[in-house]
Amino acid sequence: MNSVATSMVIVPGVVALMLFLVFTYLYEQSRQDYFRAWQLSWAAYTLHYGLDAWAAFRQPSAHFWLLCFWWRWR
Repeated sequence: MNSVATSMVIVPGVVALMLFLVFTYLYEQSRQDYFRAWQLSWAAYTLHYGLDAWAAFRQPSAHFWLLCFWWRWR
């Protein structure tokens, strides 16, 4: 996997995971419903980027072009 694909999948995935962990901590501390909503939202983003990374490592050439197309029109 090249550096462009890494920066498009791994870096945002790590950021999403860190935010998921922050909102998990905040929810555990306060038990407010809005922290649970943010936690679930960041969990969905983390899953999305995790599946993208898995697909990119599994078939790097085909998935890389799909990522480039998606990134361009995002």
